[in-house]
Amino acid sequence: MDLSVAVLFVISLVFSSVTHGQVTSPGVCPNIPTVRPFNVRHYVGVWYEFERFFLAAQDGVTCSQATYTNNNDGTIKVENTGVNERTGEPVSIEGVARPVDPRDPARLSVTFSPFQPVDPNGNYWVVKTDYIHYAIVYSCRQQGQNKSENAYILLREPRNPSRRVLGRLYGFLRKYGINPRNFIRTSFRQCFSPALYY
Repeated sequence: MDLSVAVLFVISLVFSSVTHGQVTSPGVCPNIPTVRPFNVRHYVGVWYEFERFFLAAQDGVTCSQATYTNNNDGTIKVENTGVNERTGEPVSIEGVARPVDPRDPARLSVTFSPFQPVDPNGNYWVVKTDYIHYAIVYSCRQQGQNKSENAYILLREPRNPSRRVLGRLYGFLRKYGINPRNFIRTSFRQCFSPALYY
């Protein structure tokens, strides 16, 4: 196998783990609805990661943010950036988000390599957003008697939400049996002014 092809294959395997849940527990994936109607034009732009479920591929990465840009073919360009906590070096990866069903544009499949297959069920479900402050992204894969979940709370600004807003977001997730205790908070203390994110 050509070395460049082998490297790309390994990269595709690594980043496929980014888009599949790694919080596994007994039970059935919840029947959680996506946002409808969903306005893609209002959703694209910059989002800062406030909290996420554990993902091995993101372990040790902080200052995480995502920039979404509409492509001319109906897909969305995805650029994820962050900082390696161990080295202080910036890290980034680019991918493409595609709606898996034109009737449900908030259910997307994100791929980071041409070798990574499109998930027909989607691996990026926008389940709650007001477009200007927050978004909840979730996905779940059934694995026998277990469910494998992935979730993010994204913010338009690197600033902690109020307790009232955060409580409302947590309450929304609990309604569908999704445990907010699985969230890991993203630190921005060394990325921006401490007065903004604390």
